[in-house]
Amino acid sequence: MKRSVLLSVFICVHLWAFLLLSCGSKPTDPRTAVPADALVYLETKDLGGVLKAITDNEAFKNAAKSVPDFSALNGMKLSVAVTGFQTSEEAVSDENAVLNFKPRFVAVVETNAWSYQALSFTENKLGEFINEIYDGEIELVTSDKHGGKYFTWTANDGRKAFALVRGSLVLFGNDESAIDSCVNVMNGGADSILKNGTVSAFASDAPASGYVSKDGVAQIANITGVSLAVGAGEEAEVKSFIARVLPEIVRNSVTEVTWSSKRLEQGGIEDSYTVSVDKETAKVLSETIVPGNDPDPDLSRFIPDVFVSTTRYNLKDSQIAWR
Repeated sequence: MKRSVLLSVFICVHLWAFLLLSCGSKPTDPRTAVPADALVYLETKDLGGVLKAITDNEAFKNAAKSVPDFSALNGMKLSVAVTGFQTSEEAVSDENAVLNFKPRFVAVVETNAWSYQALSFTENKLGEFINEIYDGEIELVTSDKHGGKYFTWTANDGRKAFALVRGSLVLFGNDESAIDSCVNVMNGGADSILKNGTVSAFASDAPASGYVSKDGVAQIANITGVSLAVGAGEEAEVKSFIARVLPEIVRNSVTEVTWSSKRLEQGGIEDSYTVSVDKETAKVLSETIVPGNDPDPDLSRFIPDVFVSTTRYNLKDSQIAWR
């Protein structure tokens, strides 16, 4: 009898160990799956914490009918990469058309969950989200691909979304090639975003951080130039000038843009932006945009509380700075 009990315990322990090995997986840093040539990159080490900080804001509470519960997302690491932009033109008349810009992106999420839980999250929670975004009646096709379970959602109008679940890691995007690029990085075929010194130097305690590469700046400048030109009036020469000159100025001066956030002791989040420029531009700016010695740093008390945001410039000589 004693041997039988010991044998049963032995079998149960080994079965449990087998289940742990087969269902569980070592957490993966999402950054190791993001291509180094991403145009735009965003990350957070606690998705639930960031969303909670936003929903805890009084402005959000006053505007929202209810506050969502994001506790299920606590501790999830998220990296989002924009790998390109897709441009399409939609005719509204014989003479006019509307330009549409859609970023091709991939989101990499470390769920810190069992494999079956990550699969359930993708099929159900993520599937519900896609169903709402695509106005319902989506078709889901699953297959075994890239060493995991592959999901393809298709809307009635042909729009698609894709996801790959490998262990506890979920890759989701609106472009299949973006996911393929991540898989190539995971398999050692290309460098990850961690090769970028700016990204690898992000503060570990920052709720969220972001980066725009030089190529990303150039493409965003092109899109911004076209958008501003469209709304610049009816003069064709003015539109052409804005669409041509503005992107060129940005492309030739800005090398990268970074963003980081920091939690404040009194509550809320402080955002910091850094725009890096080439040496020649930096020299000019250092001579023209010089901080002033304002004895009164807090002028916000003179601004009515009906405004939701303000911008304050502290310049030694504003005429020289903005010439």
